Amino acid sequence: MSTIDDAQALSEVARCGDEIYEQDLKEKLEATDLERLVAIDVTNRKFALGDSVLDASDALQRETGADPENIWILRIGCEAVHYFRSPRTRLETS
Repeated sequence: MSTIDDAQALSEVARCGDEIYEQDLKEKLEATDLERLVAIDVTNRKFALGDSVLDASDALQRETGADPENIWILRIGCEAVHYFRSPRTRLETS
C-alpha cells in the first residue's frame, strides 16, 4: 500500500470514528465518563473505555477482535487525546 493510500485509509477511519462518536456515543459518554478514552471499532461501531490509549484499544481488541487499523481513539469531552506543553517557563523582560 502506498503512502497516499495509507493516508486516505487513516482519514476514512478518522471520519467514521468521529461520526460514530457524535451520532451514537457523545451524549451518553460525556454524561458519565468525561476525560476517559474511548476506542471505537469503525467496522462494527463497538467501543471500549480506558484510562490510557493502550487500555482502551486493548480492551476493544479483547472484547471484539477489532483490527488495530480500524480503531479510532478519542478523549471524551476533549478536542485532543493528548496535550503537550513546553517545560520552559516564560522569561520576564525588564
